[in-house]
Amino acid sequence: ISKQSLATPPARPIDELRALYRYQPPTKPEMQLTKRSAESGVVVESIVYQGKEGRVSGSLVRPARAGRYPAVVFLHDAGRK
Repeated sequence: ISKQSLATPPARPIDELRALYRYQPPTKPEMQLTKRSAESGVVVESIVYQGKEGRVSGSLVRPARAGRYPAVVFLHDAGRK
């Protein structure tokens, strides 16, 4: 390991560092329900919305009965490179 790779990086201006952590409330996407089905106690809703880089589609799968249930969030990159 060279001494250069261990050197302390140059200091960044405080305003630049603050900008990295500035909170910007997200905007709610305009979702469109494209399909809904229910069977065996489960409701499946297919949705689409416009994302930052194009159209995003997904499925919301939930129990048909009201109540508190555990949740799973599953994301994948759909083969993007």
